Amino acid sequence: MISRIIGEVMEMEQKLQRCMGQKVEIMYIDRHGNITQRLIEARSIKNNYVCAYCFTQKGLRVFRLEQILAAMPMQQQCVV
Repeated sequence: MISRIIGEVMEMEQKLQRCMGQKVEIMYIDRHGNITQRLIEARSIKNNYVCAYCFTQKGLRVFRLEQILAAMPMQQQCVV
């Protein structure tokens, strides 16, 4: 179970690394359990956190990798 979760987090990190600096639509579950859809541009990934500009909230935000449920690149340049 834990190894599966770690694998999923690593896979999400790799996906976002490949899309660094490009717009990505994510489904995210916040600390209160609310699921939101965001349009972000990842700026950096470190210690299981993604620092990104959030176009939805119009500002910089930090997202925990394990709370990103799905990610879909908005441009064809990103290989997923």
